[in-house]
Amino acid sequence: MGSWATNSMRLSKHLIILGSIIFGFWLEDIINQATIPFFIEINLGFLIFTYWVFALPEYLKSLAALVYGLFIDLIFSDAI
Repeated sequence: MGSWATNSMRLSKHLIILGSIIFGFWLEDIINQATIPFFIEINLGFLIFTYWVFALPEYLKSLAALVYGLFIDLIFSDAI
């Protein structure tokens, strides 16, 4: 078991992950404008979020995943 310092990620990597999730939601909004009339909804942002959470479990701590999820909910007005 390594120390916290070897398993932690730098802030720039967290910003890359968060930026890719926000880009996914932005792209999803553009795609959904064309697909909503056909009753098709794309959830690209949540797909990217779940990819990052399951792809990096040893580096992405559960607190970071929770913060990402809450941040996404607040930005895109899906918060409870």
